[in-house]
Amino acid sequence: MDPTIRFFTFLIIALITPTPTWSCTIFCAKDSHGHVWTGNNEDARFSLGTKANVVTKTDSTLGFIWYNYENNRYAQGGINEAGLFYDLNAVPPTDIKNADQKTTFPGVNIEDFYLYLLGHCKTVPEVIEFYSKYKIPWMTTAQMNVADKQGNLGIINADSAWIVNANYSISTNYNLSHPDKDNVTGWRYPIADEILLKSEPNFETFTKICDATSQRKIFNTIFSSICNLNTGELWFYYAWDYENPHKTTLQELLAMGDTVLMMRDWFPERKLVKAYHSYIEYDFNTASGVLDEINDPQMRADMLKLLSIDMLAGSTRDRATNELVVQIIDSSNDVGLLRWLNRLATTEENRELALKKIRSIQMANVIDNALFWPIMIGGLIILLIAFLKKRNKRQLIKNH
Repeated sequence: MDPTIRFFTFLIIALITPTPTWSCTIFCAKDSHGHVWTGNNEDARFSLGTKANVVTKTDSTLGFIWYNYENNRYAQGGINEAGLFYDLNAVPPTDIKNADQKTTFPGVNIEDFYLYLLGHCKTVPEVIEFYSKYKIPWMTTAQMNVADKQGNLGIINADSAWIVNANYSISTNYNLSHPDKDNVTGWRYPIADEILLKSEPNFETFTKICDATSQRKIFNTIFSSICNLNTGELWFYYAWDYENPHKTTLQELLAMGDTVLMMRDWFPERKLVKAYHSYIEYDFNTASGVLDEINDPQMRADMLKLLSIDMLAGSTRDRATNELVVQIIDSSNDVGLLRWLNRLATTEENRELALKKIRSIQMANVIDNALFWPIMIGGLIILLIAFLKKRNKRQLIKNH
């Protein structure tokens, strides 16, 4: 088989292989002033094609915004002008409860149901009532976390829907209606739970949760959002930078009219975004040169990983070539990224090149460790000798 054809064949397989579409961390809470805060990490394969879609109100529908990205065009979450929020988690398959008593929702696409909710529902009880009437086939593997500015927090999945009695709600990738408490077995849920248990819900607290629960492997956090449903204030974090948010309001976005906003355009000074534009206009080497301007080696490596994932599975994957894979392998020292590239199986040569790079990194780590321990032990021996000499000297003085 021609190497280029083989590359795209395996790339398509990698892209269509089932993955947790909505592997997000979602949390909502009421503060001491009665305001409702919502937060989420949108987790998938990174895409610089992530979008905020603005839909203005009509005579019969509410205005709202909703999010999606190039390698998954479904409505991942959103907020409407009435102060209703929703976001989705992926959960293990569950049968729809009372399916025979429900009418199949008439929408053609997955997003039809969620966009209908944003356009027509104002409160969580309305969403739950609406859900009770319709059978939503794709909800068998999804869990919806909903909140409204009146203070209602709710969870909806295939077999249950309820108003949360606590002052906050958290959902990750576990069905919260299951009796075996599988919601506490993941690492993200306990972190968010502990922070909300001890802290007042506000912008700082929600930023802390977003940062602490962000995923940073091949399947990673694309963006994080925080909203005060009562004031309409919105903050967005992009590509793991939790120090420089883009702040806006729901009112400002809706005033733009029907439009699609690229999230990368909110962060034009980020090296990652500049590298993306350099790649589109020139080539990978130019983009890599932009990232070389980052002084922090770990941050540089992280941004190269995100850019590489976008090149191969995100908004720019149509430009991917075998040559690009070789360039990424040569430039990266991220073992997780190299293993993922190896699984894409571009060519036998590239597979071996990725493996060779992995072995080289692992060997370097072994050598580093081999040097570290002798130095550490040698230092301890020197300290011990100095201590014994000092003690012996004191003993001699004492004897005289």
